[in-house]
Amino acid sequence: NPHTKFARIVYSNAIPGYPEANLPTLLVYHEHDVAAQLVTLGPLGGTAVLAKCPEVLEWYLARAGAVASELAADPRPDLPPIAPHARAHTSTGSRPGPADSDSDSDDSDGLSD
Repeated sequence: NPHTKFARIVYSNAIPGYPEANLPTLLVYHEHDVAAQLVTLGPLGGTAVLAKCPEVLEWYLARAGAVASELAADPRPDLPPIAPHARAHTSTGSRPGPADSDSDSDDSDGLSD
């Protein structure tokens, strides 16, 4: 997608007091709003799954609308599907955190339907 940009920020410089245990954290913005939020790699199956099947990240980013993909299905056949999970977000410049959920679901991949 020609309109997708990736940035890497030292977590302690981005959000003071942000827990290292929440790393990596991936925020996907669309039109100034957070479209998806991923806190740790757990919802994708963890580092072991990503090492064996890096397409999982492509699948997540495509579902969030950040990249184009030719993947027709979740590439993790042996794991439960990545379930959508809505996150609260604003366009006022505040940074969402893991506790900013507007859903009671335990799914935490940060994707909205």
